[in-house]
Amino acid sequence: MSSEKIIVLIKIIGNSSLHSPIFKRLNPDDYLSGIRKELENGSIINDMLLFSKEANNEFGDMKREDEDNFHLKDIIKVENNQNILYLN
Repeated sequence: MSSEKIIVLIKIIGNSSLHSPIFKRLNPDDYLSGIRKELENGSIINDMLLFSKEANNEFGDMKREDEDNFHLKDIIKVENNQNILYLN
């Protein structure tokens, strides 16, 4: 696994007026369970938020029990050379 972190823009979908996007350096090879712990330590995510992936203008959420099966790189979206992580 690589230990090189990339800059990720974290966006909370749904009620986005309450949350501003946040930039964070994260390792794309880390499992979502590890990313969750890192974001919890920074008070960016809580138990109410789920990782979400955009496909065909729709969002699908990752179940908490599946976070050990997916890497960050599996769900980030690259748009205009920017890595975007969605939380719902």
